[in-house]
Order: sequence, then C-alpha cells, then structure tokens
Amino acid sequence: MILNRYFLKTIFSYTLAISVVFILIIVSSRSIQYLEQASKGEINPQVVFYVVLYRLPEFLELILPLSFFMSVVLTIGKLSSENELTIMEQLGFSNSRIYSLLSIPAVLIALLIFFFSLVLNPGLDLRVKSLLEIKSLEETFDALLPGEFHKLNDSYLIYAKEKRNDELKDVFLLVKDSNRESSLTIVAEGLRPNRSGNGDLNFGKGFSYSKEEPDEIFSVKFDNLKLKADFMSKNSGEVNFELKDGKLTVSSKNFHGDFATISADDFPELEVNEDQTNTTVMSSALKRILTKTSFSMASQDVRYYLNGLLLEHSSGELKGVATDGHRLALSVSETKGGGPEMRNILPRKAALELAKLLSPDETPIEMLVGPTYIGIKTDNLNFASKLIDGKYPDYEKVFPSGEPLPMVVGKETLQSALSRASVLSNEKYRGVRFELSKGALKLTANNPEQESAEEVLEVDYNGSDLEVGFNIGYLIDVLSSLEEESVMFEFYGEDSSCVIKEPSSENEVYVIMPMRL
Repeated sequence: MILNRYFLKTIFSYTLAISVVFILIIVSSRSIQYLEQASKGEINPQVVFYVVLYRLPEFLELILPLSFFMSVVLTIGKLSSENELTIMEQLGFSNSRIYSLLSIPAVLIALLIFFFSLVLNPGLDLRVKSLLEIKSLEETFDALLPGEFHKLNDSYLIYAKEKRNDELKDVFLLVKDSNRESSLTIVAEGLRPNRSGNGDLNFGKGFSYSKEEPDEIFSVKFDNLKLKADFMSKNSGEVNFELKDGKLTVSSKNFHGDFATISADDFPELEVNEDQTNTTVMSSALKRILTKTSFSMASQDVRYYLNGLLLEHSSGELKGVATDGHRLALSVSETKGGGPEMRNILPRKAALELAKLLSPDETPIEMLVGPTYIGIKTDNLNFASKLIDGKYPDYEKVFPSGEPLPMVVGKETLQSALSRASVLSNEKYRGVRFELSKGALKLTANNPEQESAEEVLEVDYNGSDLEVGFNIGYLIDVLSSLEEESVMFEFYGEDSSCVIKEPSSENEVYVIMPMRL
C-alpha cells in the first residue's frame, strides 16, 4: 500500500505541476489577446478577467491529457534513474500493478473532461458570449435617442419618450418573428440594460402583448421583466472577404477564418444545346403549385418517374401533379399570356429547392423548357435542372367515378383529432378508421400492442353509413396544405379512393387510397 501511495502521489504531483505551468502560459496568452481587444474598444475591459476565468475548463480539456502523459513519462524516468523502480520490482511491484494504478488517474481525468465538455463548458460558453456582447449592447443603448423610433434589426423596433441618466422612460418595444406571424409588444414605464454581464434588458412596470395567431392576443401585466437582447448577436458589423493565393479569408468584428478554395474553372456548367419553348407564369402561381403538391412525390420508388413532379401547361392553365402510388396531389393555376403546351417531369430535388427559392409575389418568371432540360429565369434567379425522362401515368384515371358521398368538417377539429390518434401509430402501422353516420364521424385507431383510441366528431354528412381506413400520415399532410377553415371529403365506397378539397375551390384536389384495417 505504501508503494501504491508513493507511486500515485508522484503521478499526481507531476500532473498538477505540469498543468499549472501550461495554464499560466495559456492564460497569459489569452489575457494579452483580450486586453488588446479591450484597448481597441471591441470588448469591455471590465469583463476580461471573467472571460479568462470562464475559459479555464476549456483549457483544462486540452491540458489534462497531455499533463498526465508527461507525468507518467517523468515518473517512470525518475524511478528508473534513481534505481527506485528496481527496488520496487523486487518488492513485488510488477508492470501489471503499474498499469492498474495508472488506470485510476486516467479514469478520473476522463470523467473530469467528460464533465467539462458536456456539462460545464456549454453554459460557460454562453456566459462568455454574453460578456463579449456587453460593449455592443452599451453602444446600441447609448445611441438611442428619445422621441424617435429606432429599428435595431429586421425584428426589433423601439421607442422611448425620454431618457434620464441610464434609463429610458415610457418605452415601446416591438419584437417580430420574421419566420412566423407571431409578435411580442412590450409597453413599460422604464427600460434599463443590464451592464453587469448577461446582456438582459430590464423593464419596469408595464404590459406585454403576444400574438401567436391572427385572432389571438395574450396580454400580461408585469412589475419587472427581463428580455434577452439577442438582437446584438445578429448585428456583428461588416464582414470582409479576401481571396489571396487560393485561400479565402473571412473576418468580422469577432471572427476570423481561413478557408481553402478550388478553381472556378472546375465548376461544372450545364450546357443546353436543344430547342426550347418559352412560357411565362407568375412566381406566386408556380410556388403555390410546388408547395401544395410536392409532399406527395415518391422518394426512392423503382418507378423513377414518380420520384418527381409533373408540370403540365395547356389552355392557359398550369398544373402540378405528384403521386407516390398511394396518394395524389393536384394543383391548378391560371397563366397569363398563354404559351405552348408542355408536359414534363421535374426531379424531386429540383421541385423542393425551387419551392424555397421562388418569391410569393406576382413577379413574372420565364420557363424555358426543352426535351431534357428546364430553366427558370427571373430578375434575380437563374435556375436550371435536367428533367426526368419517362412517361408520367395518366393521373386522371386515379380520380374515382360515380356519385360521391360528401362530408364537410372543420379542418382544425379534424387535425387535432388525427394528431391525438397518431400517438398510437408507428412506422409499420399508420392506419385510422373512419366510421361515418349521419352527422357524425367516429375515428378509431389501434396498434399491435392492443392500444386503441376513439373520438367522435360532429360533421356535415347525410349519406349512408360507411367504414373506410386511411393512412393517418397522408391525411395530416393534406390538411396541413389546405387554407380554408373547412375541408370537404368525397367518399365513393369502402374500397374506393377518397377525394379531399376545399369546399369553395377546386384549385387543389387530393386523392388518397384506402387501407385495409
């Protein structure tokens, strides 16, 4: 036991000493770097100490493994040079014993690094970022003038009636989510930024109004409110690009990076040497068609022509059709100016990307279509893609024939019910049963684990009793693409497809095949 303690004590002593030396070197280097930034006014000088302190666990992640390795080398070397290792071997201190003892500090260091990297460092990194943003927050806050609206970025708009010392009085703040229709409005008696390190905005007495839906506004009265000034991270100033000797340098206020490049001469070009037909359509119309139908495309079907979207232009109408063999989506938009007839299959990837790139406004776009190629041109977009060479199936035969049994139900009501029922579904079992009777729709879902759920909805239905099963995922996809408050189902029997559309429009029509449950 004495030899074990002596060996471990030597290991830990060397590890500690080497770690301290490395820490001093790294801390000194980083401190000089941060002090240089502080002298240039890029960060607050008061936070330099805390930034370095919060970076210590990050430094230790690199230092500890190296220190432990060097301590093992130094310990073995010391014991060998002083013949202590020979004496210890004679006393039964074998190599296997050394290995078992070394595993103790190795495991401790590994656990410590695991704690630093996964638990401690993520929170400290956020803290450091907040500290480095204090200077920018102060500059922004100090630049605000009373009696004027200030747009901090695309999401933040602020107004203050007056400014007293370090506080704004009678404040109005609008925070709008650019990706959604939601917004937050704050009206408060005062506003003071937290200059101590977390970058928060502290509001005095006031009200907050949040808008998540067009017709829903929630108001909250508060005495004190803290709001994270995350707009500062989005306003990092100018970004500089420099290309030199085949290397791209990107730098900004708090960032510097070097990236390797390849020659632009090696970039492939799509050469088109074929006859083209031109058609002019509105950007909003094409975007709507792609958005409303693309989810029904197949992804890796052996019938390769289904892994795309059919664009069909004739008689002043542009149609988009997508199907995976189990469901079909059809969207129709009128075109201005006519144009030649065309029928082409757009690849899945091209359809999805084009839906993202097109603007939802009435900007005219030019479609250049050849036998194997399609091009989309606008003032700021030039999109090209090869077409799928194949014959798209006659989608009109998919629509069921006969006298339909119509059912009208609230979209949100049905969506909510299907979402609850989908809890019981999995990748292999996705079915839901529709049991129709006059004025009522009974939804039934179960799975092989003997779990089941039932829900009855009030619907507008006057036909005969009917039972039919559908893939619940297909239904949810269709409902998500519809815009009206109500949705119409047209049933044609237990073994026939179902047609789904909006009651007041047939611009979008969806067909879903039944399932046997």
